[in-house]
Amino acid sequence: MGYTHYWSFKPVKRGQTKSVNAAYSKAVKDCQKIVLYWQSIADSDSRLSGYSAHTKIGAYLGLNINGKGELAHETFVLRDYFKANNSGGFCKTAQKPYDTVVVACLAVLKHYLGDMIDVSSDGRAHEWIAGVALANLVLKRLIANPISGRPLLCPDGFVSMFKRVK
Repeated sequence: MGYTHYWSFKPVKRGQTKSVNAAYSKAVKDCQKIVLYWQSIADSDSRLSGYSAHTKIGAYLGLNINGKGELAHETFVLRDYFKANNSGGFCKTAQKPYDTVVVACLAVLKHYLGDMIDVSSDGRAHEWIAGVALANLVLKRLIANPISGRPLLCPDGFVSMFKRVK
């Protein structure tokens, strides 16, 4: 057992393939922005180790994220929505620092895919605040917390913890 996040994609209905593919592609591209931002602000111990983000439609179109060294746990792997046998997955992060990036990406997926994806977690809504705040900050849009279903309202000081110090 461990602190785990879960997601499952729903089957695409006839006539929705193009719109779901476009939404998924946008989500992966936004997750890539979050990953790159995280890498620019995280201290050397909290950075991601060997992440990859593939955003080309028709190619891999997915993510591969893990922590670094002792702060690594299970790899968060997101595969192309339309590849065979891709019904979703799970990732045990043990609440290590990269959990914030995983949560941000899951919130973004829910934002774009809506009812086409179910997102759940061993964590409660308050444990998703940092990840949702990171997504809101990087993407400059309101991303709801998929665990509570409500937009994130938090003190400015909390969001500022993710801002790059110059």
